[in-house]
Amino acid sequence: MWTLHVKTNFEKKRRREPHRGTTECNKHGDENVKRCRRIASRLMVFDEIVLKIVDYLSPLVIMILLSCTLNATTMLYLTSQNLVAIYYYLLYSFLKTMGVVSIARLTEPLRWKRESCLREIRKIFVNCNLEEEEEAVLRNLEKLLQASPQFHIYQLFTLDCRILLPVAHGVITYLVICFQFNYSEDPMFVGNSTVDT
Repeated sequence: MWTLHVKTNFEKKRRREPHRGTTECNKHGDENVKRCRRIASRLMVFDEIVLKIVDYLSPLVIMILLSCTLNATTMLYLTSQNLVAIYYYLLYSFLKTMGVVSIARLTEPLRWKRESCLREIRKIFVNCNLEEEEEAVLRNLEKLLQASPQFHIYQLFTLDCRILLPVAHGVITYLVICFQFNYSEDPMFVGNSTVDT
């Protein structure tokens, strides 16, 4: 009974005592909410701009991805065939691979900004005693920021870092196919297979 009474008194004191730094948060509470609103509204506008740009440049993005993938595959294949210009082919395939990576990471800064804004909102929730209106505004902003937009290219794929794995898969598949055709056309390979049968 006594321990229960002590706990409830402690909880009551804890509820009444302001959290560390709450006086500073109460002074700047409105400013924090206004700052979060400004950041969220700018992010929303920026999302719309990037969505329009991605929609407009979808054909160009597809062509760049296809040409970079094809060139990287071809140069990697030529690297194994021609030992004289191996560094040239490796450098060229590296540059084409970096082209694919830069296109795949085009929307990453938006995601990073969203995450930093969400962290700031959560810090305000933890460190400040907010009024109901301010807390409701921040909860709405948090929901808006968590629903990040998807940047689709002609509804074929989403433009993000997850596209790198299918591109690498395609390059490796076509390299294997090229090597198989190369070995099947090799006269020594063809001569050995006819002698064995």
